[in-house]
Amino acid sequence: MQVVICADIHLGNLAKESMTDHKEAFLRVIQNVQETKASMLLIAGDLFQGDEATAETFQFVEKAFESIPDTCIFISPGNNDPATPTSLYIQETWPENVFIFTKGLEAVELTLPETEEAVRVYGMNYQSAQTVSKMLAPENFPELDPAYINILLMHGTPDPELLNGCGFDFCALGHIHNHSGIITLDQTAYAYPGACQPKGFNQEGGILIGTLGKGNYTFTFKDVASLHYREVSLDVSAIQTQDEITAQILHHFTGTNDYYRLTLTGTPAPQLRFSLAQLRNALAGTYPYMQVRARFTRDAASVQPLKSGELADYLVKEAQYTGTQQDPELVRLALEYALSVCPDSVQTPEEVYGREEFHSHED
Repeated sequence: MQVVICADIHLGNLAKESMTDHKEAFLRVIQNVQETKASMLLIAGDLFQGDEATAETFQFVEKAFESIPDTCIFISPGNNDPATPTSLYIQETWPENVFIFTKGLEAVELTLPETEEAVRVYGMNYQSAQTVSKMLAPENFPELDPAYINILLMHGTPDPELLNGCGFDFCALGHIHNHSGIITLDQTAYAYPGACQPKGFNQEGGILIGTLGKGNYTFTFKDVASLHYREVSLDVSAIQTQDEITAQILHHFTGTNDYYRLTLTGTPAPQLRFSLAQLRNALAGTYPYMQVRARFTRDAASVQPLKSGELADYLVKEAQYTGTQQDPELVRLALEYALSVCPDSVQTPEEVYGREEFHSHED
């Protein structure tokens, strides 16, 4: 049978601009279900972002689910959207092709009309990490019927040994926002698809698309994110000027709808007078979000002392810019302190900047 697995969509108040990317990612999930004619859509928790989800959020999801009426949709609520009496899972009336696990561990049986395969999907409403482990403990878990394709759908991070002991044909898990790949154990296999729409640079998720049968499975990972967080680097060793650094950034990193964390590396030319403040100005408005870090290596012979008078000029220029972005009085006090402790000679601005960073973004 054809299956699509997803988790951690985190749909909240759709009126918020930050929800645009989450909505688009969710609609791409539905599109993939339609294109693959999937028999089942398994959602391993955190479809919603807690109390931020509204009636409008439900209507958005309801319309999407109604567009795939021939697909059986199973949802195991997660830690961010447990099925409480006031939750959308309980308060709203869901389409007939949707089943929500609102209790402890339970199973739903179905026979797929196109293949006549007998399937049991096990799931549970999230209560706590301890409850997840307790439900799968050997003394509490019922023996699986080998006549069925047995699937576990759960939000949490159960001990792999417990999963292995249960012997499911496959375990679809949520909560971890990074794609885990398919992890094969002696008696079962499991995977975290990750967050459909990652929320930071340390996350990379999507959906799993594939076939699942008795004792066999084939899944591929697919990225459905609308917004990507990209960690990239640029070696400046062969670059002679500040303007050339800016030009290289604009040339190499063209995804102007993405968020970037850029690390400048290499050994700069001795004549390069690099300033993150100038780079900040040059890139302003080009990317929704750009974080730049200078992590240069320096030839000790090229590091020239900077006299205190020159440092004062430099600090004043920096304060003039910063004062337009932050509290001017705070900047003035910081400048006075910096100048009061200014030594006769210090490291060059390039060296100081080698340990600093900035963000360039628009709201």
